Amino acid sequence: MKVMLLTDLRKLGAKGDIIEVAPAYARNVLIRQWQAKEADINTIKAYEQKIKKKEKKEEEDNKKITEIVSNLKWNTLKISRTAAPMWNLYDKVTSQTLQSEIVNKYGYKFDLKNIICDKLDKIWKFDFELILEWKKLKFKGEVVSE
Repeated sequence: MKVMLLTDLRKLGAKGDIIEVAPAYARNVLIRQWQAKEADINTIKAYEQKIKKKEKKEEEDNKKITEIVSNLKWNTLKISRTAAPMWNLYDKVTSQTLQSEIVNKYGYKFDLKNIICDKLDKIWKFDFELILEWKKLKFKGEVVSE
């Protein structure tokens, strides 16, 4: 029997997945505990459309990421901040700062956990890393005074 999962279930699948299970298990366990509902033709079509949309979005994201990565490889990411005497910054440059700069310049928001950099409190050049799926890519950045 085909059912659509309403919750994430370990060993069976994630919410929204359509899986094949024994009819008795579906009726007596999954459907009774509101963990799944019977998958009819409309549910299956909606699920297929959802999968297609997800694949299309992933493809667009991959193109955008590839464009950003190729741009960052050849260009230094410059961040302008106000500085006190002796090149000290009034606010530190962190992963969150890098994330907002990338969003402003390229229009794509990386997760903070995928951006690695040291906290900077002076005007200086620095290195940062972006973690993309299975590899770490190193890029150069520079903090300049306004």
